[in-house]
Amino acid sequence: MQLSSRVDKSSKEINEVVNLYENYLNSNPEIISDNPFWNKKEKELYKDFDFSRESMFQGGMTAKDLFSLYEPFIMSVEPIGEKYQIRIMFSLSNASLEYVGSKVWCIHKLNAIQENQKWVLENLIVEISKDWKTEKHDFIAYILPDAYNLDKEQVKLSTLFCEDIIKRFNPKYNSSLNFISQIPLMKWVC
Repeated sequence: MQLSSRVDKSSKEINEVVNLYENYLNSNPEIISDNPFWNKKEKELYKDFDFSRESMFQGGMTAKDLFSLYEPFIMSVEPIGEKYQIRIMFSLSNASLEYVGSKVWCIHKLNAIQENQKWVLENLIVEISKDWKTEKHDFIAYILPDAYNLDKEQVKLSTLFCEDIIKRFNPKYNSSLNFISQIPLMKWVC
C-alpha cells in the first residue's frame, strides 16, 4: 500500500490507523462477517455494516480481484476530534490510453475510532448525518440535511415502487426503510 506525503509516518497513532485499514483490506472485506476491524455498534445495528462494500466490490468482485487491478493509495489520515478520517484512492497504476477514463475505481473515505483502547473503522455517513432531520412517509424514513426539501411526488412514486417490490419478492416484509440523501454528500467524496 502506498502512502501520500501528506500522511505523517512519524505519528504512532497514524501508523496504527494505516495498519488498521491494511488489516481490514486483508480480511476479506467483501464478505459480511463479524470483522474484528470494524466497530461493534455498527455491526450490531446493520447486517451489512460497511456501507461502501457493495459499491467497492460491485456485488461479486473479491478483495483479491480488486487489489490485483486497482492499487490502494492512502491520500490522507487526518485527525477530526478524537477520530481519524482516512481517504484512500483505488487506481490503476499504469492505465493505457484507452482505459485512462477508468483509472480511478473509487475513493474510500471512512473514520477510525477508539473502541476498547484499539482503533476500529466507522462509516463516514453515520457521522455526517447524525444531526440531519428525519421525515417519515408511510414506511420510508428519509434522512436529510435541513436545507433539503423532499419532492412529494417522488415520495409517492418511491412508496409505490417499494410496495410493488415487497409484494412481488417479500410479501412478509413489515419493517421500515431508511433513505439517506446522497445529493448533499457529493462534497464529502474528496
